[in-house]
Amino acid sequence: MALPVTKRQRSDTAGTGQPQSHMETPSQLPFRTTRDLQHAMDQLDDATIRRILLQSAAAIPTVAALIAKEVNDQAIREARRVINFDPYSKSVWHSLNRQYSSMRGSKQYDIAFDVADGIQNTIKKISDEASKPHASYGTKKSGMETLRKIGKTICLSSTDVVGHEVQKQFGFDDSLECAMMDILTSMTGLERETLASENDGRSSFLQKMEELRDLAAEYCLFEKMEDAIIILANEGSGEEEEDEDDEAEEDEGSSSDE
Repeated sequence: MALPVTKRQRSDTAGTGQPQSHMETPSQLPFRTTRDLQHAMDQLDDATIRRILLQSAAAIPTVAALIAKEVNDQAIREARRVINFDPYSKSVWHSLNRQYSSMRGSKQYDIAFDVADGIQNTIKKISDEASKPHASYGTKKSGMETLRKIGKTICLSSTDVVGHEVQKQFGFDDSLECAMMDILTSMTGLERETLASENDGRSSFLQKMEELRDLAAEYCLFEKMEDAIIILANEGSGEEEEDEDDEAEEDEGSSSDE
């Protein structure tokens, strides 16, 4: 009786004698089209893409040059763009004084916490945009003016339950003052000086900030407002402190030479 014939497995092309797998493996060749490359990148998370880009830029000068050019172009676009944040202050005023005024007190109380969260998010949006390193002076100015108006609205909107409860929330929340300080510290000394002296015919912006500080004190609000005013007035700024440090180092150097 003849034995069944067993089909031999094919050896690999390298001649190792190992059976060759019939499973397909991803191609190791470069991507044939831009679409193929885009499809592959879409499957990676942002962190991985940034890591690969960093490695490529460190190894390939042309990639690094492309990144530098894009950063420079973005800075130019930011410096030319002026963002008007004034609609945010109008929205906050509406939410505190009109939007929920027809509700019963208990309903207003329930919604007040959401309103406070919304205002805090608005403050953060303004800060994030206006404190960018290359944001234009117009954008920074609008951010500061809008935050001041929001602060004044919070102080004066305590007649309804919503306004009263939001006011209580900001009694222990310093996000408004911190946002102001973030914008002010992103400005140059000349920009702060220009902003402080901006005048609408009635008072300067610095005077308006001082008025807000005094008004807020009546309601136990915005305890760090004085810190923002000090930065705005260029008093005790980082630049002055650096000059003082330089002078101290020079004095130490001269004394050691003696």
